[in-house]
Amino acid sequence: MTISNTDMHVVTAIFIVFEIIMLLFQLPLYLAKREKMRKYYLILLILLIVKNVAMGFFPDPRINFIPIGVQYILTYGAGFIMASYFPFYFYKAYDISELKWHATRGIYFFLHLPFLLVAGVTYLLNKNIDQAIDNGLIIPAIYGIILGYVLFRSIREKYKNVERKDYLQIIGVYFAVIPYATLAFLAYFRIEQVNEALLTNGGFAIITLLFVRQSIRDVRTDLERLKEIDKAEEALPAVSLEENKAVVMPLEFAYEEEAVVVNDSYDPGMRLEMNMNEFGLTTKEKEVVRLLKLGYTNEEIGNSLNIQVGTVKKHLENTFRKVLVKNRLELIHKLEN
Repeated sequence: MTISNTDMHVVTAIFIVFEIIMLLFQLPLYLAKREKMRKYYLILLILLIVKNVAMGFFPDPRINFIPIGVQYILTYGAGFIMASYFPFYFYKAYDISELKWHATRGIYFFLHLPFLLVAGVTYLLNKNIDQAIDNGLIIPAIYGIILGYVLFRSIREKYKNVERKDYLQIIGVYFAVIPYATLAFLAYFRIEQVNEALLTNGGFAIITLLFVRQSIRDVRTDLERLKEIDKAEEALPAVSLEENKAVVMPLEFAYEEEAVVVNDSYDPGMRLEMNMNEFGLTTKEKEVVRLLKLGYTNEEIGNSLNIQVGTVKKHLENTFRKVLVKNRLELIHKLEN
């Protein structure tokens, strides 16, 4: 069933409305917290909306004000951009470094370039746009399947030491990948709009569930940390205003030091949290420091936070630079004093 006077199926239209609602809900949250994963999720969401709109309306010979050739470009262009973004999304959002080459170079060598060359030459020879598109999609369709396998292997490697409770996330990511890995393959066989919408948007629905699940876990973690800080503050002895003034640096020296002097009654854990904020550490850098303080190795920190060891080292390098120290021992000592 299609919407009147268009080729857009009702199912496609429902997905578009749902995704626009999600966009309006998630955008303010991103603007408030500027989270990396939410940013890449929003880009994925916007590209999916554009693809659904293009897939639903074009190509349609009844739309006279847009040349049919331009309609084909809009439809397949949106699909190609979507297919190009999904390896980049998993590379960035899930920190899967093995996908870097495919996300930044492979898609151009095996997706864009072959399609443009083969489709362009075919069209110049026979002037048949459908035949040109079919020929141009052969290499991208094969590459999509190969890329899907590479992604599965990379995800399996990343989560090989994952805890049992996170198996659901791995399975969800696997199923979310399938529709995007086969976009060019599906386009080659010209499957019906409703089936393509169900496949691609179904993958997005899985990603959304995973994203919401992770967001809930992050919020719970933040609340637990706030409760711990509140308990620590309640346990502190009462300090009078005069006693506080006695430990604050004189005004004439205030511009010589950037560190905030706190009362000695603060325990090391409280000083650690306050100093991490003072030095401008990011949320992820703070998580790395907390685990570092507990004696975790780089590999153990990576497994705990679901990030690569190289990413852990990068966070530590940035933290050393911000706190002006050279090693882990100096870092913890400075943040606790």
